[in-house]
Amino acid sequence: MSEHNDAVLLYHNPETTAHELLVDSQQRTDVAVQQRVMSLMEENPGVTMRLVTRSELLRCSEMARQLSEQGEKGLRLEDIKKEVSSRQGDILNYFMVAKEIGASDIHGTTLPGLTRIEMRVHGELETISELAEEDGKAQAATIILSMCDVTEPQFYAGRKQDGRVAAKFLRKVGLFGARYSHTPTADGLHFVMRVIPDDGDVVPTLEKLGFLPEQIRLIKRILRLPEGLIILSGPTGAGKSTTLRACSDLYLGRT
Repeated sequence: MSEHNDAVLLYHNPETTAHELLVDSQQRTDVAVQQRVMSLMEENPGVTMRLVTRSELLRCSEMARQLSEQGEKGLRLEDIKKEVSSRQGDILNYFMVAKEIGASDIHGTTLPGLTRIEMRVHGELETISELAEEDGKAQAATIILSMCDVTEPQFYAGRKQDGRVAAKFLRKVGLFGARYSHTPTADGLHFVMRVIPDDGDVVPTLEKLGFLPEQIRLIKRILRLPEGLIILSGPTGAGKSTTLRACSDLYLGRT
């Protein structure tokens, strides 16, 4: 916290990568707090001030302390090379299980002394496995450093990272695509792998996806437009990627 007042925290948000000035909302009228805020804003032009609860201020302070202890040094592939093969096997096994049970995404959450692996099936998270905290972090590092073809060359547990899993791994488990992302938390790390099944040449039609006839006519009319922007939104597992594949198949069939 601050050396003058523990109601103010200059915080680097690992989720947005922005610098924020967090102020305890219950002490915002305190003269010492106001003076400290003015001083920090002068020293850090462009910083955004945000009023927060006492509990959130303490949580962010603890997260900042942990990230400071971890430092900014990232892991490289050579740092984990001895365990890469077995870790990759674990990840591929997760993908195979996800495909078998129809999971839309795989979640890993590291906590003090524990990593919980969960899969989302029909919108609900189901626990698949529990392992040591360090094993979970090692799996996350393995994905970024050795299994993604679009990502950074180093693994940073202290900030957000994402990547696209390479096709050579996806082919082994019969998947069309998979994306990885992780975010640091107050207790550790949360990583997610979005799973897209490979339907081969049998792309589902809009009818099979449950669209009504009038909706299908509207979609086809939109796809015939020469220009514009189409936004497809919805919660995880709602079928956005599958719908995009169906629409892409319709579009390519016309060209």
